[in-house]
Amino acid sequence: MYLQWFVRRKSLETVFVNIIHFFPLAEHLELEFQLEDDYIHRCLGDLTPMQESKLIQFKKQFGYLQKGKLPSDSTLLRFLKSKDFNLEKGRESLSQSLTWRKRHNVDQILQQYEAPPVVRAYFTGTWHHCDREMRPLYLFKLGVMDVKGFLKTVGEDGLLKLAMHVCEEGLALTEEYTRKYSRPITTWSLLIDLEGLNMRHLWRPGVKALLRIIEIVETNYPETLGRVLIIRAPRVFPILWTLVSTFIDETTRSKFLVYAGNDYQSAGGLIDYIEQQYIPDFLGGPCETKLPEEFEYTVILNIDSPGAVITWDFDVMKQDVVFTVLSIHKSVDSIAPVTGKKEFYGLESFECQQVILTKRWDDEWEDFNFPLLFRRGSMSSLQSAHSGFSALSVKSSVGGGASR
Repeated sequence: MYLQWFVRRKSLETVFVNIIHFFPLAEHLELEFQLEDDYIHRCLGDLTPMQESKLIQFKKQFGYLQKGKLPSDSTLLRFLKSKDFNLEKGRESLSQSLTWRKRHNVDQILQQYEAPPVVRAYFTGTWHHCDREMRPLYLFKLGVMDVKGFLKTVGEDGLLKLAMHVCEEGLALTEEYTRKYSRPITTWSLLIDLEGLNMRHLWRPGVKALLRIIEIVETNYPETLGRVLIIRAPRVFPILWTLVSTFIDETTRSKFLVYAGNDYQSAGGLIDYIEQQYIPDFLGGPCETKLPEEFEYTVILNIDSPGAVITWDFDVMKQDVVFTVLSIHKSVDSIAPVTGKKEFYGLESFECQQVILTKRWDDEWEDFNFPLLFRRGSMSSLQSAHSGFSALSVKSSVGGGASR
């Protein structure tokens, strides 16, 4: 009986000592969770007393539960806002996002991600100054993007990683602009040019990849878009919007502005959201952009055995594409720059028009004398066989050469 009382007494003493030691820590954490009014107005924006109280409570919860570095106040506020300041829903959403970030090493993506060469050369998106509210502005010419080509070269995961990199750049820029302008800038703006968009963009794998990207961005980057400007929306846009809008949060959908044709040039258009000096040149403004307009792409195929068949498949959605095949009877790893320029004649408005190649690449290269001009549509090697390119769609008679 005495021994039992002694053990219980020692346990109570231990608990009492731990409580005494805990109070200084609790007091330290309490001070750490407090937010100064000047800091809130300068970095987070105007908050009501209720919102500020919820944010402090949210921060306390993660301070006690989160192992490692605590998310920034702006991150906590974004997830809390996305759930209408519901602490439980915000905590669940942010916890799942932090797990996702750790699984995919997202915190290191700005330092470690290296865009594939095809992305650096042909991706039609870039950061471009800021809008009238000093938010970073991202330009994206979706209408001329080769969705099928990107999916076949970098894959769906490659496009997702590119989207994640853009989102992380956006967060970094908002922090930079907040420091630069001494005012809270917590979101960035997106301008999407849809000129050239048609039914070919509604290719099922492309739509599937787009929906996956939207779902992941909506879940892990809430409250990051301040404004989305859709420019030169064609008649097919309502179909695309019907497919993707259900995956976009209602609050985010309210930030979309859609302009058909040249409506963006009239009152209430771009000039209301972007200063005249920053309107991109491809939209009639004075500001030069560094987006690819014309592409030249070369593929080298080393043919190792006789009887090989060369095949191809590509789409032409806007402007013109000249396609030709050259061969050389030796193996090559790369193409050295060629002096001179190919010139073409007879580029008339036909779906598929043969043209004359007047300058050869060099003496070693042999062309098949059937370069073609494609205006629009889909072209494969089988179709080309009926368009004057049949020499390329049959089996090769010799091996050990390269074609491009």
